[in-house]
Amino acid sequence: MSHKVVTLVCSRVVGSAAQKAVLTNMADKASDGGEGVFASKATIAAETEMGLTTVKRAINELLEKGLIVEAGAKPCTNGHTIIYDMVVGAIAALPEWKLSRRAEPRRSMVDPVQNGR
Repeated sequence: MSHKVVTLVCSRVVGSAAQKAVLTNMADKASDGGEGVFASKATIAAETEMGLTTVKRAINELLEKGLIVEAGAKPCTNGHTIIYDMVVGAIAALPEWKLSRRAEPRRSMVDPVQNGR
């Protein structure tokens, strides 16, 4: 488990809740350098309480964005499990969620039903 990588992932805007949940789950299993994530998609789905199809889609999106890479495979009960490495530099380059949140315009506190009355 890498507290360092988990903290990094949690501080970034990843793109979707599913991608962030999968990436955070992977960070919890990675070394401090982000390497050696060995968890099946079914395990990630169970631990994040998401469907298997959602996890597969999120992993494919993270691969396309270059935030994770396939580093190998290990045999397991159902065939093999892919080992992933997290690309820590690419994750660090994502926008910080606190900064992007501050950039959003503030919403008016006036109730739109009041019509100025």
